[in-house]
Formats: sequence, structure tokens, C-alpha cells
Amino acid sequence: MPEKDIVCCTSIIAAFARVGNFSRAHHIFEEMPQRDLVAWNSMLAAFAGEDVEFAREFFEKLPEWNLVSWNLLLDMYAQNGDLISALRLFEAMPERNLIYEANTVLWNSMLAALARDGKLAEAKDMFDEIPQWNLVSWNSMLAAFAQHGDMARAKDLFDRMPEKNVVSVNAMLTGYTQNGLLENAKEMFAKLPEVNLVQCNALLASYAQAGSVENAKQVFDELPCKDLVSWNSLLA
Repeated sequence: MPEKDIVCCTSIIAAFARVGNFSRAHHIFEEMPQRDLVAWNSMLAAFAGEDVEFAREFFEKLPEWNLVSWNLLLDMYAQNGDLISALRLFEAMPERNLIYEANTVLWNSMLAALARDGKLAEAKDMFDEIPQWNLVSWNSMLAAFAQHGDMARAKDLFDRMPEKNVVSVNAMLTGYTQNGLLENAKEMFAKLPEVNLVQCNALLASYAQAGSVENAKQVFDELPCKDLVSWNSLLA
């Protein structure tokens, strides 16, 4: 089968999967005389969003696995709250001859899953074991601390981050305000070298959610421009 035909069929499979027509996507996949790993992963991605058990069985049929294959199944388990299966798969990866120590994306998936499930201690252990952190790793751990009210450790981590982005700042601002530390949020916001509408809206929404109407109104009035999020945050 010519490579361009494989690419074309794979694109059609992905398109049908996006609109929820999994039976049609599967039919096209089964009709392909030749399939590359991209085609297999496209079909796996479709099943992962529809049927956990079928996706697991399909995963075992793949002629080989790559980082995309592993991460699709790992993320599926994590998104469905099946941390036992996710951890079992994660720990089995070396047995599948995949050197996952270098694959930060997989570590980040597990870190985020543990944090979402409220397993803060386990998430911190996972973070400490990541052989090479990236900004997603730092932000996932930062958000976990902030969301669970551990702002002391969140601030310590924030200060140690080699780089920060709007996600990092928003996690801290939201953490401060949701835990009633409005002065800390205000102080941090004032020290930012520059702010954008996303950060302003984050602080505005946090003040509003915390019931600090006066602070929310002050931030709103000082916005150089306002969007629908700004208005909704104030009105809420």
C-alpha cells in the first residue's frame, strides 16, 4: 500500500473518531491492507476515548509500542481515575523495553493523575523521581500544592522554578485567594513585571470567588481592557 494512501486512510480514521463515528473508523482501519504505527495509534486514540476495556485489548494487538502508544493508554487510565492500572502500566514499561526514564511526558501524566486524585504525597514522590523536569512538571506539582492549600510548599517550589509562565503565576494567585490569603495574592500581583488580561482575569475571578467584592471591583476598574471573562467574573 503506497505511503500516501496509508496517510490518507489514517487521516480519515482520525476524522471519523473526532465526530464519534468509531464503527466507521474501525471499518476503515480493518480494510487497510497495510498499517503503520501512526494508523494503529490513531485507532487506539479513538478507542481510548470511547471504551476502556476495548482500548486495552487493542493496545495488546499493536505490532509495536512507542511513546505515543504508552501515553495514550496511560492517560486513558488516569482520566478515568483508574490509578491502579495506570501505575501498573507505568511500572511495566521497562519490561516492554521502553526506557521511560527519558520520557518526561509519561512521568508528567502520572504526576497529574496523582495530583487530580488528591494523592499529594505520592505526587511529590513522583515529582522527585522525574529524571528531567520540564515546565509542565513544575506547574503540575505547583498546582497540586496550591489546590490542596499547601501554599508554603507551593511558594517554595515557585521560588525554585528555573522558569515560570502564566500557568505558574495563575496557580499561585488562585491558591492564595482560594485559601483566604488575599494580601499574599495582591502582593504577588503587584510585583509582577508585567501582567496580561489572563492574569488579571485570574485574580479578578479568584477575588470574586472568595467573596472579596471590593478587591475584585478594584482589579476590574484598573483593567486597561475587559473581555467577557472579566465581566462574568465580576457579575458572578
